[in-house]
Amino acid sequence: MAVVLTVSDRAALEAACAAEPRIRVWRRYRALLLLGDGLSPPAVAAALGCSQSSVYGWAAAWRRAGPAGRREGDHGGGRPRLGGAGEALLEELLGQDPQARGHRAAGWTVPLRAGELRAAGYALSERTVRRALRRRGYRWKRPKYVRGRPEPAYAAKKGRSPGARA
Repeated sequence: MAVVLTVSDRAALEAACAAEPRIRVWRRYRALLLLGDGLSPPAVAAALGCSQSSVYGWAAAWRRAGPAGRREGDHGGGRPRLGGAGEALLEELLGQDPQARGHRAAGWTVPLRAGELRAAGYALSERTVRRALRRRGYRWKRPKYVRGRPEPAYAAKKGRSPGARA
């Protein structure tokens, strides 16, 4: 698994290696330099503290694309965010009754809000909606159950006089 480096490739890798602050990218450059020096992929992996499959992958990318193969690809992912228009829609939802929008609920829940945002074209998770609500200053608390007012005829039903305490 030899990597052949020209003098200009080696100089470019050494310069990139010296200037790179991210350890992940630095390892890639350093691995290519060590492979160019003739070390085996297991020895390079042990020297750099990475997996052998990473070293093999970096070498294959170098052979396939040359100097362009030293760059990292897109990692994808990232959290989808609710932009300005989505935040405005969320604020609009908070001002409306869910029953006015066709839901059988007395109050908004996060799943209902997320469903409304999805219907408007925002592919968001419930967690993202919760984060957006928190940014807007909303907090969620469990309702405190409070005993209602006693029925006026309660004491009479129980056979007690209205003024007596149990």
